[in-house]
Amino acid sequence: MTRAVGFALLACVLTGLASGQTTPAGQADSSGVYRMGSGVTDPRLMSQVNPPYTPAAWHAGIEGMVEMEAVVMPDGSVGSPRITRSLDAVHGLDAQALAAALRWRFRPGELNGKPVPVLVTLTIDFLLAR
Repeated sequence: MTRAVGFALLACVLTGLASGQTTPAGQADSSGVYRMGSGVTDPRLMSQVNPPYTPAAWHAGIEGMVEMEAVVMPDGSVGSPRITRSLDAVHGLDAQALAAALRWRFRPGELNGKPVPVLVTLTIDFLLAR
């Protein structure tokens, strides 16, 4: 049997207010993280790592999406990822998604031409080869 590889697809969805956040677009929250809008440009994906399926998840035939919030740092790295929509905490796909996201690199978001940390939503799809 061939093990299927999870296809990581970034959806840098910067939707309104994320997870109860009340900081307006273009302003930093108390930790210095910005949201898109009002002069804050969106980070752009430069490179991504596809997370592998765990053997247990592959054998269980689990497919679907993991959604995370994370901060694209001023150096383009990903910081503070957290699962907002779990696919599989039992067989390890959520953990694989988190580990892969930490290895992605972005052109950072900017405010007034300077890189700033920006809150993003990342989506990773796990699909079995047919």
